[in-house]
Amino acid sequence: MIKKVSILILITTFFLNVGFLYSEEKAQVLSPLFGKLSLKGKIAFLESQMFAAEYKNKELGVIEELKHAYHDLFMNYKQAELDKESLSVLDSVANIIESKYIVGEASQEQFFKIVLEMAKLSNDIENLNQEKRAIETRINMLLNRDARVSLGVPQLEEAVNFNKDVDSLYKLTLENQPELSTFALAIERNKFAKSLAQRSLLPDLMSEIVMRGITSGSIGPWDIALSFTMPFWFWAKQRYEIKEAIANLDEAKAAYQSMKNRAFIQTQDMVVKIGIAKSKINLYKNSQIPLLENSIESSLSAIRTGKGDFMGLLDTLRMLVETKMSYYRALVDYHMGLSDLEFSVGIDLMEENK
Repeated sequence: MIKKVSILILITTFFLNVGFLYSEEKAQVLSPLFGKLSLKGKIAFLESQMFAAEYKNKELGVIEELKHAYHDLFMNYKQAELDKESLSVLDSVANIIESKYIVGEASQEQFFKIVLEMAKLSNDIENLNQEKRAIETRINMLLNRDARVSLGVPQLEEAVNFNKDVDSLYKLTLENQPELSTFALAIERNKFAKSLAQRSLLPDLMSEIVMRGITSGSIGPWDIALSFTMPFWFWAKQRYEIKEAIANLDEAKAAYQSMKNRAFIQTQDMVVKIGIAKSKINLYKNSQIPLLENSIESSLSAIRTGKGDFMGLLDTLRMLVETKMSYYRALVDYHMGLSDLEFSVGIDLMEENK
């Protein structure tokens, strides 16, 4: 009797790590055979890895959105800064024109034009301040901070020394890009799912412990039974499960290849964008801006001596502001290109570039 009880306990304990159904009168244990549980465990693990990669991709997306908002704030500050500088220059010129107008050496039209230009700049500055508050609110919301918190003056590194080639960046993308990793994990998952579907043609083991008689109470004789579940009816359901698993695997492979191609194209586009931005930065910084600044200094000196062209000064001043804004826009394009490239590759490229 003790030997029988020991065998019963041993068999029941063996199957407790699989499916289990219990009531006061019956206990059932289902034990999938032929490595089915192992395959289910591998599938569950890969699915958890896919969720982790999706989380990482969302995190990178938020960081990229935050960087774009920061770049918008930088452009807002630079536009306001240049408008204030222009307003200061025009204020100095207005004093000169006003003094000349009093003694009849300047026309009323010139004085009115400079006053109108100053009024326009003042209005633009006020609009930029309102826009700045909206951008700061967006940044604070992305950082999960109080929307009313004021931010400092944004700065961008003006050194443009990024020089990685497309092939090395593409290699980094294949190794680190979370979305691409999700597609790669999906292939492995569907491989195991295909193997699991193929094993659905094989039987499972069922063990059952049943109370003998319903009037014995919870204490009484018990019977144990072992049986196999066989997928009959010519395995129709199982065959379609296998076909579905094969189709899912083929779809995952095609999606992964398509994602690889798209990643390569995006990497190339970002590298070209960064290269164009670097060329513009060097052109504006080393050539056009110094020439225009020298031209304005010459025009101001000429106006002070009564020989300068006031309208020419205004045109040159506008051109300088536009050129400086083009320079800052190229600088932002450079950093935004790096930001987009980091999102595409999946790592911090500035750390890699050091």
